[in-house]
Amino acid sequence: LLVLDDVWSPDVWSQIKVSLPNGQKGSRVILTTRIDQVALQSTSEVGSHVYNVKPLDKEKAWDLFCRRAFSSSRSKMCPPELQTIADEFVEKCKGLPLAIASVGSRSHSRV
Repeated sequence: LLVLDDVWSPDVWSQIKVSLPNGQKGSRVILTTRIDQVALQSTSEVGSHVYNVKPLDKEKAWDLFCRRAFSSSRSKMCPPELQTIADEFVEKCKGLPLAIASVGSRSHSRV
């Protein structure tokens, strides 16, 4: 099993693909991307599938952000004085888990 997370360029997939053995029984590649062209290019093989993941709803997005940003606090809750800016961060991430986790983790180091 090979997992490639957050691939941004079709060229990256092309370069990796040529180094993989063709059709080895039991072998799998999982590739995540936000770029449709990368997803489509990676499914040129028989048996390949694209799964479109829906963005997180507001509640789950907020929960993920708080777990990352406030992980060292006892309550894991957003302090009232940071609520407005935290809401803006989560809103700008548009439900994308990687973006939310990244912004939350980055915010953690500044809180």
